[in-house]
Order: sequence, then C-alpha cells, then structure tokens
Amino acid sequence: MRVTLVTNSKSGGGAERSMNLLANSLQTCEISTSIFPLTDGVADLVETVEETIEPIFGVEKSLRSLIKGILRFRSEIYNQKTDVAILNCDLPELLGLFLPRKIKLVIVEHARHPWGGRRILGVLVRLAHLSRRTTFVAVSTHLRIWPLQFKYRAVLPNMINGNTESIKKIEITEIRRLVFIGRLSKIKRPNVFIQICKNLKLPGLILGVGPMQAELKSKISRHRLDIEFLGYKKNPWEFLSKGDLVIVPSQSEGDGLVIVEAIQKGFPLLMSDIKDFRRFGFQSDLLCANVKEFTARIKAASVDERPIYISEDITRQILQTRNKTFITQEWERFLKKFM
Repeated sequence: MRVTLVTNSKSGGGAERSMNLLANSLQTCEISTSIFPLTDGVADLVETVEETIEPIFGVEKSLRSLIKGILRFRSEIYNQKTDVAILNCDLPELLGLFLPRKIKLVIVEHARHPWGGRRILGVLVRLAHLSRRTTFVAVSTHLRIWPLQFKYRAVLPNMINGNTESIKKIEITEIRRLVFIGRLSKIKRPNVFIQICKNLKLPGLILGVGPMQAELKSKISRHRLDIEFLGYKKNPWEFLSKGDLVIVPSQSEGDGLVIVEAIQKGFPLLMSDIKDFRRFGFQSDLLCANVKEFTARIKAASVDERPIYISEDITRQILQTRNKTFITQEWERFLKKFM
C-alpha cells in the first residue's frame, strides 16, 4: 500500500505537525508513506524522515499558477503510485477532486468550522467529495462532518510531539505574564486575551499570526499595553517561563491542541467555557464564560485563594489518548481495513 499525506504547508498549525509525525510513525508499519506539503515555508519542528515531495505553490497567486499546480499535483501523485491520498484542510481537499477515481481519498476533519471565510466554495468541494464517495475521518469524537453534520468513519486523534508519559508540572506561585498561542482570528478571540491583560494590568505575550494582527497591534498601542508579539514560532513553548499562565479564549475549537500541549509542557492554563473544552472533563474553575470571569479567576489565583491546576487524573487521561504508538496502530488498522 502506498499512502500520500497531503498538507497545506511544511509547517503552520497542529494539523501539519500531526501529519508530519504520522508520516514518520507509519514507517514502522508495512505502509509506504510520502508527505506532500502544497505550499512552501519554514521547516517544521518535526522533520519528516519519509519521502517529502517538493511544494508546488509559492508566493504567486493567480489562475495560471493554480492550473499549473493542479497539473503538477496530479503528476506527483501519479508518480508516487499512490493508493490512498489523505487530505488535510482546504487546499488539499480542493486539489483532491482532480485526482483519478482509482485513488482512494480520505479527508481529515480538524475543526468544527472548516473553510473559514470561503464557505460557499467549501460546501461545493465537500458535496463533490460526497458524490465521489470520499471517506471522512475526524480527530475528535465531538466533531461532525461539515456542512451536513454526519458522522465520521473513524476517530483518529492528532499526535503531539514529545513525551506523553511522565509530565513535570511547572509550579506557579505568582502569575507574572499571560500568554496567547494560536491563530489571530475571530474564532480564537485574541481580543478577549488583550482585554484580560488590560483589566489586570499584566504583561502579555502573543505567539501566532493571522488576519487580526494589525487590528490587535493598533489596540495595544492605543491603550499602551505591555503585550509582546513574537509571530509564528516553530516551538512556541520555548518562549514561556515560570510564572506564565496560558489563556485559551476560543469561541470554538476542533482538537484543542494548544490545551493538550500546555498540559504536556506542564504550564497552567485557563480556557473559555465551551463544549469543545468541557469534553476534556476539566474542573469547572478552569473554564471561564467571559472576560469578567477570566479576570476574577486570575485575581483569585494571584492572592493564593484558588491556585490554578489540572488534576493528575485528567492530565493522565488526556495524554494517554495522544500516545504515538496507539495512534499509529489506529491509523494502520483503519488504512488496511479501508483498502
């Protein structure tokens, strides 16, 4: 069996890194694997040891470059003698429609609201995939396949890089800084993070890029807030230190990888009170419905009334589901049964 994992880019978010990890892990199975990032960029923290196909898209954005990209995409997949193409996110889904029908397609649902601001195009692409009998899988049990909200064929969680066995928690005696990690978009609500920093008069650190970046920087300058932007970093956790509190104020989430990684790295965190986070089973005082609740909870922790921590049982339970060996075996079973 020959499997090609198609991603948006070499690096970027949790979806790309998880597929890089999967490409490396599947080499232990009797599955020939290659990974195909469609757009160029900086190398990811996780380097793939399996064959990597060179990206087909650069900075040029035109109809001509798209047509050339589609033709080269078909050619590369054909040259790989691909049996199954695993498509991650918008661009891979679109290009997957141009592959011959003898190649089986698998779309991985990473989010509750895929396709962002291109909903009409997304609906058309998904309907075309349904008519082609493309198989859909999800990274979490709480997801349904957009836009028809039907159930996935299988649940195959995202891997995370590093140890998932023994975790050393970073003790926090004083909250010195608040940290936001993620895409700067409306659904992630970085504006809520800024308001929390403003209310508490605490320094902040933002790691990520996105369409709201200019607006957020303007707001920070206008209110003279002590918030630093570091942009995209391959390993954002190396910029955190003792005394940092991670804030995740998202309106909705797919897999919630920032939360999983914060737990893995041992950093304390607070998150928005949404069903996407409640599914993890966190104690209620880690979930905040609005800016007022975030502010009050951090104030309480700052005077040692209610320290912020995640129970050992929940930590163990969450990290067990991200074990590389377990996830690799699940993918191997799925792919062999799928064929």
